[in-house]
Amino acid sequence: MGLEQLTLETGLNKVEVAIALLKAWEPQEGYYLAFSGGKDSVAIYDLAVKA
Repeated sequence: MGLEQLTLETGLNKVEVAIALLKAWEPQEGYYLAFSGGKDSVAIYDLAVKA
């Protein structure tokens, strides 16, 4: 599903969907994140902070 289709069908963007999934599937003890400073780590860290 592309970004445009996702936005049109749900009214949400990919960031909002990712945050909702992180909140819905969060383990009781929370998440553990490894951070290397690369672009993937920065993106995941940003999502975790926003969640």
